[in-house]
Amino acid sequence: MKTFVNVMLALVLAASYYLFSPQMAMDNAALWFFLTVVFGVGGVANLALDDGSYRYERGSRNWNVALFIPAGLAALMFVGLSLASMPMLRADSYRALLGNEKTSETKSLPALDTANAPLVSYSMALRAAEKKLSEIPALGSQAKVGELHKQKVGNELVWVGFLEHRGLFSWNSQRTTPGYVVVSANDPSDVKLVTEVSGKKLALRYIESAYFGDDPERHLRGSGYASRGLADFSAEIDDEGRPFMVVTVFERRVGASGEDASGVVVLDVQSGDVKFYTIADAPAWVDRIQPEDFVKTQLSDRLEYVNGWLNPSNKDKLALSGDVDLVYGADGKAYFYAGITSVGRDNGIVGYFLVDTRTKEVTRYSMVGVTESVAQAAAQGVNPEKKYEATNALPFMVGGESPAYVMALRDGTGIARAYGVVDIRDYQRVAVADTLPAAIRAFQSKMNIERTEMGSASRPNDVSMTAKVLRIGQEVRQGNTVYTLQLQGQESKLYSADQNRSEDLSVTREGDTVRVSTLLNEQRVLPVLAFENLSLRANPAQPEKAASKP
Repeated sequence: MKTFVNVMLALVLAASYYLFSPQMAMDNAALWFFLTVVFGVGGVANLALDDGSYRYERGSRNWNVALFIPAGLAALMFVGLSLASMPMLRADSYRALLGNEKTSETKSLPALDTANAPLVSYSMALRAAEKKLSEIPALGSQAKVGELHKQKVGNELVWVGFLEHRGLFSWNSQRTTPGYVVVSANDPSDVKLVTEVSGKKLALRYIESAYFGDDPERHLRGSGYASRGLADFSAEIDDEGRPFMVVTVFERRVGASGEDASGVVVLDVQSGDVKFYTIADAPAWVDRIQPEDFVKTQLSDRLEYVNGWLNPSNKDKLALSGDVDLVYGADGKAYFYAGITSVGRDNGIVGYFLVDTRTKEVTRYSMVGVTESVAQAAAQGVNPEKKYEATNALPFMVGGESPAYVMALRDGTGIARAYGVVDIRDYQRVAVADTLPAAIRAFQSKMNIERTEMGSASRPNDVSMTAKVLRIGQEVRQGNTVYTLQLQGQESKLYSADQNRSEDLSVTREGDTVRVSTLLNEQRVLPVLAFENLSLRANPAQPEKAASKP
């Protein structure tokens, strides 16, 4: 009977390794805990069924050492690693994991491109992808849309999700899925179902819903990565549209914890080919090497352990204001954005982090403002009767000078019905409109009015120019008349000015020479900070002569 128990124990060990594919590493505390349980249960079973063959005399006591020795050793390893990972003892090590950080007083948020603003949330993209798949009944019954991942393909931000098997029987009958879905991060109606690349039909085999040897992690463990830490299995495509599974390789820096990315494995989901890259050598199309969970944990540790683990007064302690968001800078790189708030002050931020998603280069910026949740509430409160729900509030520089949260506002069906812009520094500066460009214009109008009323001084990126007016138009936005001008020599730009900017605006015509002060940036629509019609000054209107008496 005991032989049977031992055989079953060996089978359980083998089956567990195959099914769960654990990392076979000395610093993997989960592995040692599992071995402690398995050998401990086996030892108890052997002890209960012991016929004396595993006993030896030591003084007057009998000992069963068949399986308790390895169980005890595994337990000691687990306890040792757990102690070596305790924040109480290793707070400084956890705080140092983030690496060196640069600090800056300059606001350096990505500039908002209204034509390619990534305001389509995960749920909106998933809804669009599932609708696209349902248009092909034969395919929809066999496959489903897998987890979506945001990435930059060429110059476009998109959500990418592989088609996944619906279950074991679907996988057993098909073994592969015929492609993937791409949803624009700017327009949820722009959805593509890709089933072939360069004239070749796709057959995705090593995907999350596959079983046995086709499981991506199991395939990697059997391809030389049994002892390497693997995390963040992400579906991505290269610039040619070929599908890959991108997996972060990590090391533990603090006992059995302190996970830190050291490279990336790129798995061809069709052929199964595997290639490892260091962080410096990873292909340019790989947007994320640093897992979001790793970065969020390291940022939190940097803020929490500023004065060690024991800090009952919370002196100098800060915290993240909300979730970590993925944004794309004007340099085309992907960054994690995280707001910083004081402990106990949930509605305001004192700055924010930008973390390079490939290299983990960290920059901390100082800026007092409101949190994402406060901005969402402000936008939702503009039209409370419509019961709109705001998507994640993403930070951008609007008009080149105003740090603002930008978000879509969805109705109960999940469809974007409006867009909101909220000043990060003051949530009462909020604009909501049916389209994003209209919301941006309304927000800029409010900012221009305030700047005029406050008489703000010029700034380093202010520029002044003199030019002829090619076109001028006007419209009423939220009770204010806004003028839009096109100037000679600057035909690719439009200049927007509120009626309060200058009285000259109401009498300006095409062909007039004007002096305009604006901001120097890459936006197409620029705010007018100061305006003067020089033609009016050069040719003042002549008063009519009084009529002579008869």
